Amino acid sequence: MTTPIPEHPSAPAPDQTVPGVPPELPEPPELPALPELPDDFEENDSYGMEAAFVSDHRRFLPWIAALASRRIPYRVEYDGNRRIILVTRPHARQALAELTVYEQVNENWPRVNQLGDNDDRPLVTDAAFFAIILAGTALAKFHQVVETTSPRHWQELGRNDSALFFHGQWWRAVTSLTLHADAAHLISNLAWGAALGALVASDLGVGAGLFAMLLAGVAGNCMATLLADEGYRSLGASTMVFGILGILCAVRTWDGWRRSRDERHGRLTRLVPWLPILAGAAMFGIYGTAPGTDMLGHACGFVAGIVIGALQPGCRNAYTSRPLQFFLGIAAAAVVVFAWRAALAHG
Repeated sequence: MTTPIPEHPSAPAPDQTVPGVPPELPEPPELPALPELPDDFEENDSYGMEAAFVSDHRRFLPWIAALASRRIPYRVEYDGNRRIILVTRPHARQALAELTVYEQVNENWPRVNQLGDNDDRPLVTDAAFFAIILAGTALAKFHQVVETTSPRHWQELGRNDSALFFHGQWWRAVTSLTLHADAAHLISNLAWGAALGALVASDLGVGAGLFAMLLAGVAGNCMATLLADEGYRSLGASTMVFGILGILCAVRTWDGWRRSRDERHGRLTRLVPWLPILAGAAMFGIYGTAPGTDMLGHACGFVAGIVIGALQPGCRNAYTSRPLQFFLGIAAAAVVVFAWRAALAHG
């Protein structure tokens, strides 16, 4: 028969620890793999540290700001024109995690707005500039032809006349836009039309812009004819010029409102998105109501332009199609040619 040997009184119980001896710690959980940064980040042992190479100057300041915000020590060195962010090896994993999060959060920055145009686009595109110059040259050349042949005859054929318009001569709403009383009248309309038209053609595309401008002028003439007294007559591109102003104001106002609708502003800054249309109304008040001008035609063109411009943002996706832009540009020119052919055939 055996007698169990008692445990030594100084021996610790299984759930006790020996003073001065650290307890055995459990194995730390394995950290999940971090996504990799772009090629700008790479390890380099030649520095004795982890090195984040920044080749894109736009990343340099945001990256060091991200590291500084988490109090991760770093230093900057230069390798030629290349700036290098150096992080000590114990902080390398934390630095990698912070920069990875920064890249993920800002992946789509700068944002492209919903209409598909970037803030870096030029104010006036090359295509819009040359298209407007070509259209203005054609209008000036046509005026020269009119003046060197029989101005009165051309005006009788093409000017806007309410009595003749209601008798079926629809083309006068189009042909009157290409006629001018004199050279001063032509130059004034060319100057304003070229400046505003280049902006509209840049915003909408050349083909869509030209078609929208012509549509605004024709719609303005039709509205003025319907609202005017009997015997109303007019000619000149000024109705279309104020239509272009209305299109531009509506498009820019829509863009400004869309950008700011999700942001919090004070009462004063809430007016900023509406400044384009307010400025357009002010321009109309100064130039569109001058003595001796067709104020009704100008007002109708401006209103028609605002309505047409307000419809354009919904068409922006379709305007990215080059065939559609080409078709609309050709259609605008074809409408003018067809209208004059109808006028000449009737005369």
